[in-house]
Amino acid sequence: MAEKIFKTIFSIANIPIVLYTVHPIRITEGFKPFLTEKEDDGFIVEFFETEEMSLAEGQPLFYSMTFAVYEDKEGLFRIFHDHKYDRKDRPYAVGRVYSGEMEKIWYQKESARFFSESQNTFSHIALEDILLRRGAMILHASFIETKYGAILFTGPSGIGKSTQADLWIKYREAELINGDRSILKKTQEGWNAYGSPYAGSSRCYVNKSCIVKAIIVLEKADECKIQRLHPATAFIRIYSGLTVNTWNKAYVEKISEIAGKLVQEVPIYLFRCTPDENAVNILSDTLEMETNNYEN
Repeated sequence: MAEKIFKTIFSIANIPIVLYTVHPIRITEGFKPFLTEKEDDGFIVEFFETEEMSLAEGQPLFYSMTFAVYEDKEGLFRIFHDHKYDRKDRPYAVGRVYSGEMEKIWYQKESARFFSESQNTFSHIALEDILLRRGAMILHASFIETKYGAILFTGPSGIGKSTQADLWIKYREAELINGDRSILKKTQEGWNAYGSPYAGSSRCYVNKSCIVKAIIVLEKADECKIQRLHPATAFIRIYSGLTVNTWNKAYVEKISEIAGKLVQEVPIYLFRCTPDENAVNILSDTLEMETNNYEN
């Protein structure tokens, strides 16, 4: 690594992620609330700047617009490519997670602009892999804090997650913690939901956690109807909203195991609902009933 090393630490889902970079990085809006100085039991990510890229050879497993995944005798690695200028894939960075504690990323010096601030630097980090190694997973959901605890609205894009969250903010004084990518992790207190630096159009970046009361799978309808899902059905619905590295067998097995425990221990509801106060009332009544039954 270069002589000058800059250390920046972020706490995401109470997991310290310690970045060692060649140059200082600008902290973008979404990452500012997640800055920390605590690095105990942190996951280390080291960045190396090189004049020439040395690309390992391996079996191709996955390809996207931004990176490809390969596997060699050492395991999985990612090659990041850029095709904005000559319309051809130009490899400029390689990343590999070496253990449960460290990831290393090498990049061409001429591509340092892709590592100038926290947002684009993290786009090269296998964050979902890091989190899963610590028992946490990313769910595509709007996460609000209510008097009951955390409620997460999930479902496909455009289904009304933000709408339902906004209704609870309007009629029940709920607080929006994250509007797009919430994190779930089991702790000694139970299943916790965490805010993240990825909030989509909500731009709500809150570094806060809350015990999960329920996860609500949304469907649009002309009238409201709610039902608690059997764990097997709930698993299918929840799994479809998780960030899953399908090319990694060990990843799929582990996230399936954790999600399986989640649906057994947290109420998952299918809510066919309208975009109005009636939906809030029905869900609130359901949670009240569940709370009273639990206490009795």
